[in-house]
Formats: sequence, C-alpha cells, structure tokens
Amino acid sequence: MNELREHIQTVAERYKGKIKIYDVVNEPLSDEILPGLLCMDEAQIIKETFTWVKEIDPQASLSLNESGPEKSEEKREEFIELVNDALSMGAPIDLIGIQAHFKEALPPLEMLRNNILEIHRRTSLPIYITEFDIAPPNDPKKPFMGFEDWYHYQMMAYRIAFDLFKKLDSVKMIYMWGFSDKYHWRPGAGLLDSTMKEKPVMETVGPLLINSKMGGTDYYDSAYRGFHLGGEEVELIDSVNSHELTNWRVFYGPDVEIVDRKVNLPDVSTVTSLVLKADVIGGGDYYEWYVILPNDIPTVPFEMECEDFPEKTLGNESMGYWNIWGDGYISTFFKVDEAGEYSLKLLCFGEYAHGEWPKILLVVDEDDIATVELNITEPEWFEFDLHLEEGAHRLMIFFLNDYYNPDTGEDRNVFLDKVRIEEK
Repeated sequence: MNELREHIQTVAERYKGKIKIYDVVNEPLSDEILPGLLCMDEAQIIKETFTWVKEIDPQASLSLNESGPEKSEEKREEFIELVNDALSMGAPIDLIGIQAHFKEALPPLEMLRNNILEIHRRTSLPIYITEFDIAPPNDPKKPFMGFEDWYHYQMMAYRIAFDLFKKLDSVKMIYMWGFSDKYHWRPGAGLLDSTMKEKPVMETVGPLLINSKMGGTDYYDSAYRGFHLGGEEVELIDSVNSHELTNWRVFYGPDVEIVDRKVNLPDVSTVTSLVLKADVIGGGDYYEWYVILPNDIPTVPFEMECEDFPEKTLGNESMGYWNIWGDGYISTFFKVDEAGEYSLKLLCFGEYAHGEWPKILLVVDEDDIATVELNITEPEWFEFDLHLEEGAHRLMIFFLNDYYNPDTGEDRNVFLDKVRIEEK
C-alpha cells in the first residue's frame, strides 16, 4: 500500500498544475489482482487513490474510467454500484469516463443513449467519452451494411455518434482513441491510413475537430454558422467579444473568393463543408464553419417519397415502402422561405417482433422532434408541429430498435412511405 501511495503521489506532484484531468483508476471491474494484494475492496481502493491525488492537485478533475458500461447491463449495474459505494466513502470522483470502444458498428442508438443517461442519473456525475473508436471487420474494403465499404460506414457512424453525444447534456467531452492506422491499437480504426492520408471518416471528423477549441485563445471558439445554399453570398463578422477580426481565408473546403468580408459560396451538386479562419487583432484565431447545400433542395411545402431521400443507410424498397435496416436512418435537407409554424407528416407503419413494436426518432437540425412507436400494421399518417426559421434545415428519421433472428425468422421492421411538410 505504501508503494502504491508513493507512486501516485510522485506522479501527481510531478504534473501538478499541468494536467487538467487524471484517469486515476482505469477499468476497476477488470482488475482482479489489486484488491486481493491490498486486502481491501475496490471502493476503498478508489477512495484512497483519488484522495491522494486530490490532496496534491486539488484543481485537477479526477476520472473513474471503465470499458463497457454503456453496452452491458451486468457491467453497468456493477459499475454504478462501485461508483456510488466509493462516493459514499468520500472518494473525490469528479467525473465518469466511458471508453466507448465499438466493434464494426454502433450499438442501437436508443440503447446507447438510455444507458449513458442512466449512468449519469444514478451517479449524478458528468460523463466523458474517453476512448471512442470503431474497429473494422476483417475485410473493410468489402460492402458493409449498404455502404460501398466499411470506411464509408465509419464516416456515417462517427457523424451519428457525435450527434448523439452532443445532444446529451450529461456528456461534457469526447476523446477519440488513436489517430493513424500506423499507430492505432486496432488496425484500420484510425482517421488516417498508415501513410497518414485522410480516410473518408475525416469528412465527418475534420469539421468537428475544427468546430472546437482549436488554436487562438479561450475567448475564440469556432462558430457554426449553419446551412447555406450554393451560389448565395455570406457576409462575415468583423469582431467578436470586442476584438476585431482580420485576414479572413479558407481553412478547410472549397476555394472561395473573399472580398470586403463577403464570400460568394460556390454552386455545388452535393453537400460540402467550408471552414474559414480569421486572425484576432491582439492575438488568437477565429473559425467559422458552413455547410453548403445544393440549390435544388425542396422548398416547403413539399412531399417526398422516403425511398427518394438523398441520404440513406442500409435498407431496401419493399412493397413500395422504404425499409430501414440495422438501426440506420434516412435524411434530407429542405428550405423554408419564411419563419413560422409548420406541420411535418409521416406516412408509415411497423412490423412487430420479439415482444416489441418498432420505434423511430425524428430529428430536425439538432432537435429531437418525437420518438414514435409504430404499433400499426397498415400505413397511417403521423403529424408533428414544428417551428422553423427561414433558411435550410435537415430532417433525419432513425430506426431505433431493429431486430432479426435468422433461426426463428422474427424480423422487426419499419416501413416508411412519404413525408410532407407544410404550413399549419
């Protein structure tokens, strides 16, 4: 015990004031040796080790980091009990670290969301995603879940995961585990390949990395300016927090002409990202991120067949409906000419299996509109009220609880016919 305390205190003393967050104890549920050697239970060890670090570096945040509680009910129960036991003993735990290592594909989104929320609710501690990655299958170049290969699925999966994490108030930080395949602990799971070239996933992660505290000072986070249509003009701001900005230039994305703080966005045929960078007079950097959309996206009022949505994960046309597979989604952009109250209508039905009806989640931009249980076997209209601002918006429809058992033939399905958006 004395040797452990001396080691921890030596490390904490050396890095005092330099490290903001310590993983004081990592994977306590996997450690079957230390409690026996020290003749005390895990909660007592956590209490002692966290206290030693906090005494030396009281300004640092201390994390209890574990693998798997967001996926396994048994492990989650055991982990929550351990956390609460340690807290009741006075352990100064500041946050929960969830590693979030996934194999090949994301788990069902509703399950992931609910499990993270449960850990937060029952411990009252903020959640950090500490080691996020998705490992590829044996041959990632083969078609995977409707994508041309696993690398393009990875691009979609990162976007969905980051969208989910960002919407959870309990999740305060996301760390990715590994950067390049050259050094990654899971071969093929990096953002860059072994030659340090960008993989498709960087189309998702690149703007997210930029849209964070990157360079500059604490005052100047990057700004997300929303959706814009190709061929439009954007006027850039000239100051932030009373500091002037100068030297606007392209940081990421297509080349554009910037004259007198005005940008002519390019005509595009597909969705693309543009990140602009400016210098802050007095020191620092400032970034703005745009999503540029084609001019031909539908304008409200409109009706669209779900099988015609421009972005779809794995699925197929079935009986004239679109059938989403594998907890996937469909997505489309649309635009509104005037801010106001609108009606979103969805014609669909479900197929019951394994004790549950299918559930779908409707999202517009960053807002969850509704979670719907499709407990009907013939198509019916579902209607939802929306307040929409003028400009472009994105609609996404997620299948939350897909199920298929090849042995019994049980198959839970969502069948989507059409979407209609119009003024109320």
